[in-house]
Amino acid sequence: MPAESRGGAGPAMPAGLVSHLIHTCIVCSDFDRSLDFYTRVLGAEIGGRVSAGEAAPLSAAMGAPARRRWRGAMLYWGDRGRTSYVDLISYDEGGDEDPPPPRRPIDPGYSRLCLRCTDIEAAAAHLRANEVELVSDPVDLTIEGRVHRILFFRDPDGTLLEFSERT
Repeated sequence: MPAESRGGAGPAMPAGLVSHLIHTCIVCSDFDRSLDFYTRVLGAEIGGRVSAGEAAPLSAAMGAPARRRWRGAMLYWGDRGRTSYVDLISYDEGGDEDPPPPRRPIDPGYSRLCLRCTDIEAAAAHLRANEVELVSDPVDLTIEGRVHRILFFRDPDGTLLEFSERT
């Protein structure tokens, strides 16, 4: 079935032309601190690392300003060959630009990252043991008749993250 157009001119994306999500990106202020959080606390594996020199064509293609230092890691959970990645990137720690204002979950643009978990209560206890800021206790959410237990928390830079357990 073709994609439904939400207004605007031009044809809808043909069905099947985009097959799946490959990766998303989280920009962090302190690479080592965030890498520790995502790998040790959240259990991500490192699928690869990248530095400014290797990624210069990527930065140019994105229209990002040239940086002296640029570090990144491709993180994944589960089967590396069958999962999407999170690119964790830190641009020039200690740059001369003013920091952006804090984002709110309702602001337009990227809002949160959700990870499937198998035991939300154990995940909440693990986060508390690592002094991670919980936004809420686990709650039940019913979507199309299926119950999910969800838990919101924040990474070291305040990025909103979510665990979801199918019940």
